[in-house]
Amino acid sequence: MAINGLLRREQGGVAVTVSLLLVVFVGMLALAVDLGHVFKVKAELQRAADAGALAGILEMFPSGADKNCAGAIVKGEQFARLNKVDGLAGDDIIVEYGEWERDPETGSFTGQFKPCTCEDANAVRVRIGKGVNMWFASMIGVSSMNPWAEAVAISKVAGYIKEGEGFPFCIDKSRVPPIGEAKEILINTQSSDLGCWTPFDDPNGKVKDYLDGTRTVPPLWIGKIINVKNGVTVPDLNTIEELYINKTVTVPVITDGEHSGTTPILGFAKVKILGVEKPGGGSGEKYVRFETLNQYYSDDGVAGGGKTDFYLGGASGAALVK
Repeated sequence: MAINGLLRREQGGVAVTVSLLLVVFVGMLALAVDLGHVFKVKAELQRAADAGALAGILEMFPSGADKNCAGAIVKGEQFARLNKVDGLAGDDIIVEYGEWERDPETGSFTGQFKPCTCEDANAVRVRIGKGVNMWFASMIGVSSMNPWAEAVAISKVAGYIKEGEGFPFCIDKSRVPPIGEAKEILINTQSSDLGCWTPFDDPNGKVKDYLDGTRTVPPLWIGKIINVKNGVTVPDLNTIEELYINKTVTVPVITDGEHSGTTPILGFAKVKILGVEKPGGGSGEKYVRFETLNQYYSDDGVAGGGKTDFYLGGASGAALVK
């Protein structure tokens, strides 16, 4: 009898333990269901934010039209809403245009988004939130959660070219030929010239050193201040004639007529050099003849341009950076 009583007591203890553990397991399962739902909503929020940011930046730089920051806001919100979160649009959608900043010394991105004027904007940020009701966690006092997601997209209208990719010659903004057309870029010493030379960072640098590879062209980006100079240097033209005919190069685009001192880079044109006219040539002019291959240099690996009004082909794409 004593043994039977002991067994009954032990069985009762096991039943209590199992009951307690069952409550714990059910609670953990319930919590897992709720958290799984929150993680699903979070993923859907991120997808909606990504879509909105990409759509917004593409709308900011429409092909053949002016920069459209207001349209970027509208399009960004539209696409963020089209991507449903938990079956509905997000509760809170905030779309902004701004600048994905570069280090002024190196041209590399700092990873910071800063709201700015439309003129300087090169990025769209979308933040989106959604209230999520908790099914089981409400039993322990957690009735809802409000996850958020954020995305930043930048244009692939290039605002940067890598070390060694530039060419020490500049074209005036209004003189960039349409794609596929050739044009003589005059480089006399007159105000009517269409371009000029650049020794980049070194005001006393020799253009020929960059042409023949003695010096390497530094990284260049929109807004960078470079040294420029006009006039005709026969050795420079000779080097171009010897090394660059029918070669593709990337040249900075600058403000019309700023051919001496310093000037900011407005953009880049990709061109093929077709020939040169040196002093004593039959035309009486001195020029480099270019055929424009792309009115705005684009590089899939480097993005974030469009910080000025000089872009002629629209964005070639968009890249998510956050």
